[in-house]
Amino acid sequence: MRVRVIDRHGASHRADQLERTPTPLVPGQKPQPVVIKPIPKLAYFRGLHIIAKFAGLFFRLLILKVMRRKDDQAFAIDVRRVFQDLGGLWIKVGQLMSLRSDVLPESVCIELARLQSRAEGFDPKVAMARIVAELGRPIDNVFSRFDEMPFAAASLAQGHYAILRDTNTPVVVKVQRPGVAEGFRRDLNFIKSVVGFLRFFNIAQWLNFDDMMWELGEIMREEVDYRYESANLVRLRKNLISHDILTPKPYLNYCTPGVMVMEFMSGIPMADFIALQRSDPMRARSWLSENDIAEEVVAQKLISSLLRQVFEDNLFHGDLHPGNIMLFRNDGVSFIDFGTAGTLEPEFLEIYSIAISSIVKRRYRRASDYILALCKLAPSSDLNNVRDEMVRAFRSWEMRSNLHNATYFERSLSAANDEINKILTENRIQPSWALLKLARTLGTLDATIAALVPNRDIRGFYVEYFRQRARRDWAPVASARRTLEGIAEARQIVREAKVVLLPFIRNRTLGVRGALDKFSSAASVVLTYLRIGVMGAAAALAYYLFSSGFGVERDSMPQGILGVLVGRPWYFWGFIILVLVVLARLLQKTARILRSG
Repeated sequence: MRVRVIDRHGASHRADQLERTPTPLVPGQKPQPVVIKPIPKLAYFRGLHIIAKFAGLFFRLLILKVMRRKDDQAFAIDVRRVFQDLGGLWIKVGQLMSLRSDVLPESVCIELARLQSRAEGFDPKVAMARIVAELGRPIDNVFSRFDEMPFAAASLAQGHYAILRDTNTPVVVKVQRPGVAEGFRRDLNFIKSVVGFLRFFNIAQWLNFDDMMWELGEIMREEVDYRYESANLVRLRKNLISHDILTPKPYLNYCTPGVMVMEFMSGIPMADFIALQRSDPMRARSWLSENDIAEEVVAQKLISSLLRQVFEDNLFHGDLHPGNIMLFRNDGVSFIDFGTAGTLEPEFLEIYSIAISSIVKRRYRRASDYILALCKLAPSSDLNNVRDEMVRAFRSWEMRSNLHNATYFERSLSAANDEINKILTENRIQPSWALLKLARTLGTLDATIAALVPNRDIRGFYVEYFRQRARRDWAPVASARRTLEGIAEARQIVREAKVVLLPFIRNRTLGVRGALDKFSSAASVVLTYLRIGVMGAAAALAYYLFSSGFGVERDSMPQGILGVLVGRPWYFWGFIILVLVVLARLLQKTARILRSG
């Protein structure tokens, strides 16, 4: 069933984008055409090909080590190229492995984080046939214009420029490359086999295979079905409007598992600007000036938006590398490619937010405590020593940040994060997967921020974000909303307590009641026998007095304390017998009460 989606911000959003459309980076320069290559067939021996690639990498490293010619940077590039050549799911595997700066060399992590899909297109006729098949109608019925040649391509999909017939809106038609879904499944099954082998021999368990395999499964699901990406875009778009971030509008009537139609964004990709900045810095500065773009304003907008997505919205773009950021006139910014969107547990985000805030405020001991709270601690870890090491690492990072000639990457939070991860690994403390994932998400902005403001201290941008957040939190509407949310949360806690805690309390009460019942039964038995003993003593004493004629001759009295007691008059013993009878009666009543419960 098709659903018509009404976007109240659509018209104004489109007008805003048109007003902010920037000038070309290089006037008169035409974009490079996409190279079209035949679609390769799925290899029958894909597993052997993968093994051969990694075996070649391993033997190359071994030879270089033996010859003592190992270059860490060159080896890191070789690792990236292997993942790049394998393509498909292996691009994502490499990106996930780049999270493990705690166990992999820094140079390898940096290169793996740069993995991007190859820009090669496939036969346009195949793409058009898939569009017709997925939309269920001829292309001319949907689009008044459709460019057969793609203007952008990657190893998983390619994009065609088109104009919707019913709204006359320029759009991008994203078409999935044939065989992607089957290739992902085969590669994922191969990886599962490798992980099973490593688990069986207890190899490299520090890689946390369970979380990695779950993440790969989620990635595969999102990459092979564009309905997930369109859903991510709809949800994120609602939030990003308030961040002053432009986003393409998805047309859900034309979004299927293999085809996605969304608004065309006319900005300049950040990756293209960085390339121009490296080749022609003067032209790059001139372009910024003619489009009224202030680097610091854009950098602050990017950092504030990402932190706000994470800590306030709890729905964030998970892959903001320069290729997914576009620049517009008047400090405008747009995000594209919403295939990777993340969300985390609110409790985790609260703790991580405090940790980041503490780092920015130079309260490193506090930050260390909260980071450790998000890790899996080893039983033998000396936490005081670990905390001291972390504090020293933070202070060392702060000193480097103040150096005049320090690079942006030396001052970035990612550099501090790498140092902390090394300390945790040395002490056999494993960071949680969520902690690694979020650190990488924040680190994806580093290449963009380094290009915009290479000499700025990153902490200043974070300080400004927390100021903005405080103003939003104390705004009247936000305060009222937070109060209502607090009341609702309190009611929810009470309901959860009733549902979860009361049965537990009842069970504990029944356990205590059972223990008390056992005690009562045992006590009643003891009291019963004690009563019998008291009655027997009273009877024996009465018999003795009666048989002695209520008196004892002086000569026959025993000596000592016993003699004193025996020498007492008869009414004394009558009183004692009465006390014993009353005590026996009291014991009888108590035993009955205990038995009755």
